[in-house]
Amino acid sequence: NPKSKSSTFLRLLQFTLPALPTFFVAGVLLFLFANPDNIALFPSSGIAPNNAHHFWQSIPYLILPVLTYSYTHFVFVTRTVQEKVKQGLEMPFASFLHMNGISKDQIAYQYALPLSYVPLLQLLAHAVPASIAGAIIIESIFSIPGMGALLFDSIATHDYPIIIAIFTLVAFLTCYRDWE
Repeated sequence: NPKSKSSTFLRLLQFTLPALPTFFVAGVLLFLFANPDNIALFPSSGIAPNNAHHFWQSIPYLILPVLTYSYTHFVFVTRTVQEKVKQGLEMPFASFLHMNGISKDQIAYQYALPLSYVPLLQLLAHAVPASIAGAIIIESIFSIPGMGALLFDSIATHDYPIIIAIFTLVAFLTCYRDWE
């Protein structure tokens, strides 16, 4: 329902989230959820404790960086799913199913929602190179050893072979994404 409170709140998020810079969102998340003066729910840096033996021990370290990585893609994913489900509900098969006694919700979830899977995969292909570019900021803020931190350190130390390799990888992923 486009006039419901949840739909209105979702639309508000869709317009405000892309306007927020990544470093600002990371700082707010760190201040709210990793600050000992407020609520220290999550660790503020690193990828895992020093004595971690299992993956599940590193999950609290990954929550804030993953939220920071994914908040911008949230907008495009929700908009794509909304549009494809809306298009699916306007197709002739939806009215035929509704005349046969199937509820609108069941039609939306079982028949119209799968129409958004292919566009979501295409959206994911577009998000991979952008995520590598955004990793520079996020990995620096959260002290995560990764490709973004490697690129940042390589630029600072003029390590040209590493810089060229990472940019070549990003260019290859971008070309592969656009190749059809």
